[in-house]
Amino acid sequence: DVYKRQPTYRAGAATDPAPAVLIEDFGDLDLVLADSVRTVLYVNTATKNNHVVRFDEPLHVQLHHGDSDKPPSSGKTMRLYDAHFVAGRAARERLERIGVAADRVYEVGRPITDSLPLAAGDTSTILYAPTWEGAHADSNLSSLATMGDGIVRAMAATGRDFVFRPHPLTGTADAAAGAGRRRIADLVRSLGGVVDDGAETLVAALGRAGLLICDVSSVLVDWYAADRPALVTDVAGIGADALRLRYPTTNGAGVVAPSLQGLESQIEDSLRSDPMRRARSEVAAATLGGVGSAQPRFEDALAAVSRLR
Repeated sequence: DVYKRQPTYRAGAATDPAPAVLIEDFGDLDLVLADSVRTVLYVNTATKNNHVVRFDEPLHVQLHHGDSDKPPSSGKTMRLYDAHFVAGRAARERLERIGVAADRVYEVGRPITDSLPLAAGDTSTILYAPTWEGAHADSNLSSLATMGDGIVRAMAATGRDFVFRPHPLTGTADAAAGAGRRRIADLVRSLGGVVDDGAETLVAALGRAGLLICDVSSVLVDWYAADRPALVTDVAGIGADALRLRYPTTNGAGVVAPSLQGLESQIEDSLRSDPMRRARSEVAAATLGGVGSAQPRFEDALAAVSRLR
C-alpha cells in the first residue's frame, strides 16, 4: 500500500517547496508529529486518518476530497475532526445534520474550480467520467460496470467527439471493475473516442467538454462551475425524484435511467437547449459557495482555525 503512494509523494515533493515526509509505518507517526505540529489537514476521509486523529494536541481539519453526497462525505465519522473546510452551504447543512457544530464549519469555496480553463466558444465534446467502485457497498455508485457500454455507444451514435475518463482508483477495490475499465476503454477506441487515463488534470478535462455524463460524486459539483449541462446516472434505478431527494447535488443535472432508453436524445437535448440551466444555477450557488475567490477564503479560514486553541 505504501509503495502505491510513493509516486504521489515524489510528485508532491518535486512541486511543493514545503518539507515532505513519507510515513511507511504507523509507528513512525510518533516521531513525525512533534509538539511543534499545531494543525493537521486531511485531504480525504480515509479510515487511516484515525491513526493521526488520535493525537490530542494538534487541530484536525478535514478539507474533504470534494463536495459530494456519497456516504463517506456525510457519515457520522465526520465528527472526528475539529473543523471542516467546505465549499458552500450544501456541505455545511450536510454536516450539521449529523451533529457537526456550525461554528466548526468554514465555507471556503472550491479552490480547484477557481482556474477552470473553459474552452473558447461552444463545444459539443461529451465527457463520460464515472466514479470508482468504492471501498464499501454503500459507496458504490459507479455506472461503469452496468451502464458504461451503453453510455459509450450512445455518445458515439451522436456523431460528436467523446472522451472516457475513468476514476483513477477504478479496479483497486474490485478486480472486475478494473477489467470493465479496460473493456470499455477498448470499446471507446474502437468507436473513435478518446480514452483519458489521467495524463492531464480533471479540471483540464472538464474545461474542454460541453456535456458531462457522470455518477453521484464530487465531479458533478466541480462541473457546475463550468455552467454547462450534465447528465447523472441513476445506477440503482430508484427514479429521478428519489435520486434527487437522496442526493441533492443531482438537482442540477438530467437523470440517466439504467435502461439508457432515450439517452442519445437526452444528450442532444442537453447540448441544444440545456433544460436544466436554471436548476443548475441554484444548485451551483449552494454547493460551490461562489467561484473565483476560494484561495483567499481558504487562507482566512486557516488563520481562523489556528485560533481555536
